Amino acid sequence: MKNDNWIAKIRNAEKIKKYSQTGEEGVLQFILNQVGYGNNFLVDIGAWDGFHLSNTRFFIEQGFESILIDGDNRGNTEVKQEWITKDNICSMLEKYNCPQRFSLLSYDTDGNDFDIIEALCSKYSPDVIICEINGTIPEGISKKIAYNPDHQWNNDDYYGFSFSAGLKLAERIGYRVVYQNDALNIYLVRKDLLENPNVNIEIPFTHNQYHPHNTTGVWVNV
Repeated sequence: MKNDNWIAKIRNAEKIKKYSQTGEEGVLQFILNQVGYGNNFLVDIGAWDGFHLSNTRFFIEQGFESILIDGDNRGNTEVKQEWITKDNICSMLEKYNCPQRFSLLSYDTDGNDFDIIEALCSKYSPDVIICEINGTIPEGISKKIAYNPDHQWNNDDYYGFSFSAGLKLAERIGYRVVYQNDALNIYLVRKDLLENPNVNIEIPFTHNQYHPHNTTGVWVNV
């Protein structure tokens, strides 16, 4: 019988940091241990070279099948070198024979993340999603960058979407946010994998200005 008591214990999960930035592998393993590993298939968009700061290499080494995509694969042909937009994401996954339902999506492209995740989830259904948030934006401000298919990150704070926008994104696509780490990532679980998908889940969050401020970027409230 499903229960959601594990959600409050995520913060105590072992912080495995073999490839990831701050131990995300341990958090993901803890969550998958609770909701199940499904078909052991993952998709990593914004995979870099497939190793550097990877949320997924740990699971690939455990036998997960995978599709890795990045606009620049840094010479590793295991990573499909593709430029992703909200208009081509679904056809791109279809091109690489992605199953409609799969275990894990890791998403981090420093740009149009909100729009592309929303588009992806109109057709595909990962059980668990880890996606980057813009942790420089205080809680209660729900915004994302204005969609621009040519956006490239300029090492400042104009990218992605806020924590509060992430909570709304989860609701839009049928998920709940169950955790966030270090004002860097949020973790989403599909609602049908939770016992009580509408229960209030308290997610502590404190913003952190870890990038220089951009004064010219256009934002959209969500």
